[in-house]
Amino acid sequence: MTVLVAGSDRVDAGKTTFTVGLLNYIGSVGFKPRAGNDFWFDHDDATAALTDGRLYGKDAKRLASASRGDADPEDLNPVHRLWRPAPGTGKGLLGQSRREFLVDRVGNGFVVNGSVSLPDAVREALPLSSAVVVESLGELNDQTERRYLPHFRALAERIRSEDRAVVESYSDIARPIQGVEFDTVAVVE
Repeated sequence: MTVLVAGSDRVDAGKTTFTVGLLNYIGSVGFKPRAGNDFWFDHDDATAALTDGRLYGKDAKRLASASRGDADPEDLNPVHRLWRPAPGTGKGLLGQSRREFLVDRVGNGFVVNGSVSLPDAVREALPLSSAVVVESLGELNDQTERRYLPHFRALAERIRSEDRAVVESYSDIARPIQGVEFDTVAVVE
C-alpha cells in the first residue's frame, strides 16, 4: 500500500503531523522526496542541522523518527533546499519573488547558487568545497537533469519496493515524485 499525503495550503496544513500519526498507526516508512527551509524563518531548524554539518528539515527528521527501521532524514528526503528572503523586488535565479535559493542538498552532495552570498553559518558548516555552483537557470536545469532526477528515480524505486509507504508532499505541490502509483491520497486541510 502506498499513500500520498498532500496539503491544501503551502505551509502549516498539517501534512507532517498527519503523516507521522499514520506512520505510527500502520508501521510504515515515510518519505518526503523534496523539502526546504527558509534560513531565517526556520532558523532554529536550519541551525540544528548545520551544527551537525548536514542539511535537512524538521519534517524529514520527524518522518525518520516515526518510520519503521533506522533511517536518517537524508535517506527519506534526497533533495532539501535552503533559501532566504530576497532583498528588494528582484526575482533571483529561480524567478521567485521575495525569496532566493541558497544551496540544495542533493543526495550527499550540494548545489550552490553562485549568484548570492551564502550566510557564514552555511559556508562554515557544510562541506561545499566540491559543490556544484550554478549561476543561471539554465545551469540549474542542467544539474536537475544530471543530479536531482537520478535521486528521485532511486527514491521512487525504493518507495515501490516497500510493502507500506507514506509519501508526504512538499508545499502545495500535489505530486512530489514521478514513477510511483498511489493506492490512496489523503489531503490535509
